[in-house]
Amino acid sequence: MGEILITEPVPPIVIDDLGELLIYPTIEMTCLEVETIDAREGVLEAFDSEGRRLELSARGEVVSLAIRSGSGPDPAELERRLRLYIRPEWLPKMGLANLDGIPLSEMLQSLLEYERDEASTSRQGWGRGAIAWLRRSVLRSRR
Repeated sequence: MGEILITEPVPPIVIDDLGELLIYPTIEMTCLEVETIDAREGVLEAFDSEGRRLELSARGEVVSLAIRSGSGPDPAELERRLRLYIRPEWLPKMGLANLDGIPLSEMLQSLLEYERDEASTSRQGWGRGAIAWLRRSVLRSRR
């Protein structure tokens, strides 16, 4: 039997915007939410659920993503970023006591559900997006 070659990113997709992680349940939602200027300027780092680095690009006003060529999976790096990002006070709402021994897939799913619940009960998602946009604007102005 031959090996199965995965050529599409496997959701959820994680975008690292200068330490602020944004998690999207689908490729389509990621491409709709990422701003074209950010995709063009390469200010965001992206990973699929298996830790593969993704390349964001924009053509006109359309954002697309693909697995970065020559990039193997690095689930440990994605897990490291998630552990730095997840705040201890979120854990009870994520249904977790702590992150010890939690597999990457469960961490991603719990965070995705937590952020979905938080976005439906507050404007936090919009606020985080606005803060990230301001941070990128300041960095651009310093170049």
